[in-house]
Amino acid sequence: MDQDHEQTDSMRSAERELWSAAAIVLINLWRQHGEDNWDSCMPPYLKYIQERLAEEITAAHVAVANHEEPSIIHLHRRIVAFYHQELDLRNQGRAAWSSAVEDGALIMYGRA
Repeated sequence: MDQDHEQTDSMRSAERELWSAAAIVLINLWRQHGEDNWDSCMPPYLKYIQERLAEEITAAHVAVANHEEPSIIHLHRRIVAFYHQELDLRNQGRAAWSSAVEDGALIMYGRA
């Protein structure tokens, strides 16, 4: 897998925090609906991810408009990619997401 050579330690930290926040939302939904109840857990989880994605796209636009440092813009790009990947894989079902995890293909794993 291609690693993102522009990813810094601070980017990894910021990304991990966002991924942890998303995981907490999902864990809470599993507690409510049951971990095996994918059909009940996914709609509210995906809504949460879509809301975060919209916020991040806005933040990325502001960063570009304000001529932020390239590393800041790259972090926004990576976060937008994470949310898109999460939406795409989770919409495909448990097998697609699990396969990406096993293959180390997640953006949050440092993938380019």
